[in-house]
Amino acid sequence: PRPVVVFIKTDWCKFCAMQLENTFTDKDVVNEIQRAFYAISLDAEQKDETIFLKKRYRYKPTGPGSGVHELAEFFGKKDGTLSFPTTVILSESLQPLGQLPGFLNAADLLNLLENTHSMEPHAVLK
Repeated sequence: PRPVVVFIKTDWCKFCAMQLENTFTDKDVVNEIQRAFYAISLDAEQKDETIFLKKRYRYKPTGPGSGVHELAEFFGKKDGTLSFPTTVILSESLQPLGQLPGFLNAADLLNLLENTHSMEPHAVLK
């Protein structure tokens, strides 16, 4: 078992693209994720149904031509808002350790990853 890094993104989000292109390609970040984590990239607008811990999550239309996947809301909503990108850390037992909305550079993400093992479940990262 390993902790899980969930990266919540959309195709149209420029900061999501920057984090994918810069942060998640940094050699130290890549090495740390490969060494100690599972990593998931979650498109917040995907239409496919997803099952997580025996519960079904679906795409939920929010207006003409727009919507959000319920799993992205489940993991990433903070104070009623889902921001893009959002990085979520889950424990080895898939309990939320925290979430950090907004762009993370390589140094900040690496710091977060290296401190994951000292986090308490349900901690909200600031």
